[in-house]
Amino acid sequence: KKYDQAVSIYKKKIDLYPDDAYWARYFVAWDAYSRTNQPDEAFAILTEAPFNPISGNDRDQLFRMYVLLARLYNYRGDYAQARSAAEKALEVVPAHFKDDYNIAIANIILGVLSGRANDFSRMEKYIHDAEQINEKVGSLQCYIADGYFLGGDLNKAIEVGKNNFTIDGNKYNNAYCLLAVGYSYFDQKDFANAKKYFTD
Repeated sequence: KKYDQAVSIYKKKIDLYPDDAYWARYFVAWDAYSRTNQPDEAFAILTEAPFNPISGNDRDQLFRMYVLLARLYNYRGDYAQARSAAEKALEVVPAHFKDDYNIAIANIILGVLSGRANDFSRMEKYIHDAEQINEKVGSLQCYIADGYFLGGDLNKAIEVGKNNFTIDGNKYNNAYCLLAVGYSYFDQKDFANAKKYFTD
């Protein structure tokens, strides 16, 4: 309920100051994307922002908006815009936020997109950078498995996915290993193994 109240207050601020309410825009868009599962609303809120903040605090936080925008473009399948937004986040992030979790996310997005484009060495570098930025995220090797699958190297996706799935690991990261392995087997028409990984 407190989140709903905060969203209502921030939406009013956006209405009153449409060209200047950066933190309000970010919070409302983040809430729509992450909490209430309304990515289209989040996208509309962010893409209406002029992205030229005046205050120093807003400039410092601008990288967060670019990361969220990259996630939304990626979700919508607009990979060129997702790459552009993630690269912009890395470009504008202030030095004192270089270790922010959002910068790890930007690197993950760039890594997976590099895999999709068959640039596997760049993919591995971005994912390694994401792991170094924020140790709390743990191993991100399952994103590498996903990148290999998206780039069409199915055998490598299976190898990396199998080697990095752990029973006690991060469930969200593990899901990428299971899906990369399962879909790779499926594309190889090994339906028995595909079913095993889809049902784990």
